[in-house]
Amino acid sequence: MKKPTWNLEEVIRSGTRLGELSITHRVRLEPRLEAGAIDGFIADHAGLRDAVTGASKSQTIKIAKTQTQDQLAAEGSSLVMTHRDALKAVYPAGSDTLILFGVGKKVLPAKVSTVVTGLETMADAAEKNPELARAAGILPEDVVEMRSVRDALVGTDTDQEKLKGTAKESTATRNARHLRVESAMRKIVGIAGIVFRKEPQIAQAFRDCLPTTPARAKKKAPAATAA
Repeated sequence: MKKPTWNLEEVIRSGTRLGELSITHRVRLEPRLEAGAIDGFIADHAGLRDAVTGASKSQTIKIAKTQTQDQLAAEGSSLVMTHRDALKAVYPAGSDTLILFGVGKKVLPAKVSTVVTGLETMADAAEKNPELARAAGILPEDVVEMRSVRDALVGTDTDQEKLKGTAKESTATRNARHLRVESAMRKIVGIAGIVFRKEPQIAQAFRDCLPTTPARAKKKAPAATAA
């Protein structure tokens, strides 16, 4: 997909000025433009400005949800490891019982799936083998807590994936509008050059509305290194 040429913030600022000029000189510009070109440009520009504001709000929500997920992952990891320690104090290393409860499997707070698996394995084993769990001091209320944290963690992970999908859609929509605004700006300024050929100050005012700062290039992700 074609990428925007100019910096988004500058397009919004310059587009505001161009919109005002276009309305002021609408009568002289419109005979050389497609029907509704000025109104379409102003509407697209307003939509682009609102999209940027909305993206900022979405980012704030995403950060809040990430913090909640991190807290739940830390809580879930703590639950699993604490109960594993209790089991290891009762059952010998490498025993079938420890394996049954998931002891030895990695649980990484930074990787939600490992915490969810750890909680599920521990809770399932405790429910199916209450006597083994009770011997290590693990009670039914502990299992309820594990299930509760697991469900909450899965919920936040699903929300995060939805946010990622929404962000991708929003970016694509915003970029398409950005391109339309840039195209309209070039066309209006070009037409103004013809209309105001003998009025250079006005023609220059239109040319000054074209942004000069290029769009930011995406930074390349650093190459992965082996652990």
